[in-house]
Amino acid sequence: MRQPDNTILFGIRKGIAFYFNDVIEKEHIKEIICMLVDLTSVTFTGKQAQGEPKIRLVRGGWERVFDATFRHSTFESSNVLMLTDGTKDALQTTQIYMNLWNPCRSASCILVNCMTDISWEAIIAFIQAVSGILHLQYVSAGYDVVNNDFWYPRSAAYGLKFLQTIKYANSKWTEWFYLCYVVNKAIYGPNVVQFLSDNLWEPVEQTVHQCGFTCTPLNTGVMLDILDHKDGKLLEPGKEELLDRLSRLYQALHPIIVPTAKPMFLKENEWSLWQQRFAF
Repeated sequence: MRQPDNTILFGIRKGIAFYFNDVIEKEHIKEIICMLVDLTSVTFTGKQAQGEPKIRLVRGGWERVFDATFRHSTFESSNVLMLTDGTKDALQTTQIYMNLWNPCRSASCILVNCMTDISWEAIIAFIQAVSGILHLQYVSAGYDVVNNDFWYPRSAAYGLKFLQTIKYANSKWTEWFYLCYVVNKAIYGPNVVQFLSDNLWEPVEQTVHQCGFTCTPLNTGVMLDILDHKDGKLLEPGKEELLDRLSRLYQALHPIIVPTAKPMFLKENEWSLWQQRFAF
């Protein structure tokens, strides 16, 4: 079998992680997927539902897959569906992962990845639109290192090795998968853009304001970003400045930041260094 090169195994995408405590309304989730399709012009070709060992072809469109996957779901326990345009020969440009269940001991989550040329204005507008549909607890948007699930676990291991070389990015393995268990009270770290619910915002309001970053009230919380706002545009600083701002925001958010468990693809010393990447 031909061995894939690294551009097929992993890469950098913009990512948005949504966490919420709603009773699941399937039409609301489908509306969010429609907005993502409009944002990215994606055609989903692959899907993987809970219990499926491999990615399968999407037949008849993603709506048909969604309806079939959740037709009998009561959402009293975890219900998972991933949609992707990736293949065995090409890393995904757009992907959405959903872990949905009615309010219980953890929050539901929707993880979105898209190409890096999607503007921050569009990303923030997407978050604002979702906030009108779901009761958001936390949203985090920035850069993610993604892996090609067709080549899992090799792609995940290689992707996390690469992740350690770019401290400003995140991944589903190091940040997003397990945050649903603590997000009602805590988060794992800063990002380029984030929405904090009122109960997350209250402990850090003073320290965040001291940093001078842009904070905008939004429904039941606050949207916070570390971008430059100039002449109605959102400009991203250079990567060195971006990392410096993330480090300052990390200090400001420290009262609500908690550690997470080490992913199986990293050694103990690698994980320790990763958790300290924003320390001055």
